[in-house]
Amino acid sequence: LHYVEHVFAMDGGKIITQGAPEEIVKNPKVMESYLGR
Repeated sequence: LHYVEHVFAMDGGKIITQGAPEEIVKNPKVMESYLGR
């Protein structure tokens, strides 16, 4: 399913990265922030 073309990932009220969903889910900052890795 394709819902969006561009995603903003936030942590603590600040944007930590943005881009295509495929890029965001692989981003180390996002993994650390959302998954605690």
